[in-house]
Amino acid sequence: MAQRTVETIERRTFPEISLDAFVAETDRKALAALQRVPLLPKVISKFHEAGADRWIYCWNMAMSVRCGPKQYGTVYRIVEECSDILDMPTPELYLTNNPFPNAFAGGLIGPTLLCVRASLIL
Repeated sequence: MAQRTVETIERRTFPEISLDAFVAETDRKALAALQRVPLLPKVISKFHEAGADRWIYCWNMAMSVRCGPKQYGTVYRIVEECSDILDMPTPELYLTNNPFPNAFAGGLIGPTLLCVRASLIL
């Protein structure tokens, strides 16, 4: 029996996948309830236009290491492969040293970014 390696595994892709495929039913209900609050969607949009997106982006550039093909290349290639599978542009990837592992994504208005927090030595 031939052993399968990562290179020989055929990846299933999801071209033109809908954003709704990533939303849990409970989140869908909560979002619908928030959208019924008068003016709330417009206030949130203005909040991001006023600089929240830019602040998060600048914070990542100052406090994190941006990954790319030559810096943390393995992690970057994993994100590239995931983006290809999900038929989406590859987000800017940042790693930051933090004793509490977590991750978040941002970029409502500006570039899409993904920040991974982990206990590591940068």
